[in-house]
Amino acid sequence: MTNKACEMWYNKLAKEGLSFGPAFRTLTEISTDRGKKRTCAIAKSVLQQSNLASKDQISMYEIHPTTIDSVLQAAIIASTAGRVQSLCGKVPVLIRELDILLRGTGLTADIYTIFASSTDVGFGTSTLGGELISCKGKVIAQLRDVRPVNYTETLLRPDSRVIRDPALRILWKPDISIMKSKDSGLLADYLKYFAEQLPPSSLGSLELPFFVGAVDLITHKNGRLKLLDLCNDTSESFQTLLENLLLEKTPQHFETYTRTTISATGTLLLHTDQKQTNGHIHKTLKREPVYDLVLIAEVIYLAFKI
Repeated sequence: MTNKACEMWYNKLAKEGLSFGPAFRTLTEISTDRGKKRTCAIAKSVLQQSNLASKDQISMYEIHPTTIDSVLQAAIIASTAGRVQSLCGKVPVLIRELDILLRGTGLTADIYTIFASSTDVGFGTSTLGGELISCKGKVIAQLRDVRPVNYTETLLRPDSRVIRDPALRILWKPDISIMKSKDSGLLADYLKYFAEQLPPSSLGSLELPFFVGAVDLITHKNGRLKLLDLCNDTSESFQTLLENLLLEKTPQHFETYTRTTISATGTLLLHTDQKQTNGHIHKTLKREPVYDLVLIAEVIYLAFKI
């Protein structure tokens, strides 16, 4: 298809909520099945190796991310089998495999071919894939098993229950998931720094801020965890600190938070608002399929209070 036809696809994507700027409108040709049956596409794109919007050209890549994105764009178009009216804005939520094959290719900023496809895997769901091929016929990038969702179904919707900040910033923290025993000093230094940033009135003892700081690192790594808090009356200082630092954050850094206590018979009881129940906890916790993180601050409390 001509550049005019490419513009037609990009205009349709814009109506679906995906407004690609000039730097991301990388497809120069698009061909789809004339019979409107096969969900595949062949496209052309110029290999980018630098940030065209940057005057100093510091950001150099063997394959610029915008070129990788062009493979995804072609795959999204492939999912329509050539029917423009059925095109929906899609965003990837999982890329199972991405291979960059550069050995001996001698890449240059030439026109590259994209072979893209979409495969239905269930009702209303599909997987995308594609290859970027040089003018010499060598495959230099492959995307496999990309799971997309419709743009209108993502958490970017205005009516989403997850509140998002109007502006975002990058916040670097240690990756607790890859720490080993030799990194204990790094972890201790961060937790000390975390505690030093707190108002003196909230500290109490250092143990609880350290504990909450560790929880903060875990939820920073994965903001969609289901938290289960096993607590009782002796951990109220921990609960106050946890609420101030984590639970009242906007946007929240977890999917669900459940506070419970263990009864004398070993049953988990749901913590309700004590002001409304006169301090009595009366709801039995319903069984959940899985909790990602269990908080037991009472162990920390007793360890330092005995």
